Amino acid sequence: RPIGAAAALRAEGVDAASIRKIVVRTPNVTVKPLIHSRPRTGMEAKFSLEYGVVAALLDEHIGFATFTDEQVRRPEVTALIRLVELDLTGGGDQLLSGEVEVEVHTTEGVRRKALSYPPGAPQNPASAEELRRKFAGCLAGLPVEATAITWATAAGFWHTHLTLPTRGETPRKASTTARTATKRTYGR
Repeated sequence: RPIGAAAALRAEGVDAASIRKIVVRTPNVTVKPLIHSRPRTGMEAKFSLEYGVVAALLDEHIGFATFTDEQVRRPEVTALIRLVELDLTGGGDQLLSGEVEVEVHTTEGVRRKALSYPPGAPQNPASAEELRRKFAGCLAGLPVEATAITWATAAGFWHTHLTLPTRGETPRKASTTARTATKRTYGR
């Protein structure tokens, strides 16, 4: 939700160069897995509230490429992360409890965005364009275009390109094994 709120502020025209302070308000329970306030690697950034908010304010799209070591080490990221303050509130007992609010102080004034549900939740559904972009991001680096996959071809694609080998199997054999198991299980 913090990424969604920050992305909404960026879409509304918040200019990252004019930011002087960023305040994120959220229930304390929602930040338990977010253990890296100043990430140094892409892996650490996946567990950083501060990085997620800053990346959403800087970048048009948050995807797999956002969480690389190079992206985390950008000078503008380093500068903006220093401006993030957390205002943790009580209440709730789950990761999605309560509401998150991102407040950005700029040279032009203060802008706020609050979200109760993360983007893509049934209560806050993704648009067709957001789904297309997410799907294309998941397929990046694979030898297929997103438009080539249909419900009818998805299972075959999965078994051909995404099945991981088990110990002692080559990737090709793992795909064959998975297809055989699918035929036995589903009769296809």
